[in-house]
Amino acid sequence: MRQKSILFITTADTDILTAERALSGMSQDSPRVTAVNPGSLPIDSVRGGDDLAREIMALAYESEVIVLRLLGGRRAMPDTFDDLARYCRINGVPLIACPGHQEWDEALAAACTVSAAEVKTVFAYLIQGGVQNFRSLFLCLSDTYFGTTHGYEAPTPLPWEGIYHPDFGESIDVESFVSRHFRPGRPSVGILFYRAHWMSGNLAPIDSLIRSLERMGANVLPMFAFSLRHRLDGDEEARRPLTQQLVGPEGLPRVHSIINTKGI
Repeated sequence: MRQKSILFITTADTDILTAERALSGMSQDSPRVTAVNPGSLPIDSVRGGDDLAREIMALAYESEVIVLRLLGGRRAMPDTFDDLARYCRINGVPLIACPGHQEWDEALAAACTVSAAEVKTVFAYLIQGGVQNFRSLFLCLSDTYFGTTHGYEAPTPLPWEGIYHPDFGESIDVESFVSRHFRPGRPSVGILFYRAHWMSGNLAPIDSLIRSLERMGANVLPMFAFSLRHRLDGDEEARRPLTQQLVGPEGLPRVHSIINTKGI
């Protein structure tokens, strides 16, 4: 009998990396998951959207549950979204469509074929992110829709921002990092990068940048964050995490310059 399958369509390549890492640590009887970015499918660009739509629908026909995480909402799949939603509705296939950012998207929610509570649960796993949350998500989907009994953890909160350095653990705070790692008299450089890279383990480019700056004699303060604007929880004072990290308690900047990779 064919193993039941989950189709995970996401516009974030870091989600693909996170899914791959999550699946690599799961048992052989775990659900089959196909994770794709519709913008990266190997479709001949000359032939255009019709072939992309056929490719996505072919994947849908082989899946029993479909999860979408779309930055830009329905516009991320302009030639496919309506057909996919119609197919799932007619055939009773669970379709769970979530935005790629923290704001709720009513147009995506309206296309879902499962309850609002089920959509919010999946959205919680996706917005928190990380390997363990993705692993729990896939097991949750399997137990909910395939009748398996794997068991799974509830969505686990992860830091919205923090310090990352390949030589230090994940829990170090900015004060400890600066006091232990910075050397007086050297230029200091901040690096900003997306939390998604930290969660997915896609850190080789950041590691390379850190090492290059350190070889040139600079102190480096590498910081990941969900957004340059705010975090998703907390009061207004707590919504300034980057400011609090870049400026010391005496009100002076910790760094002389900033490399912002978040526009890449």
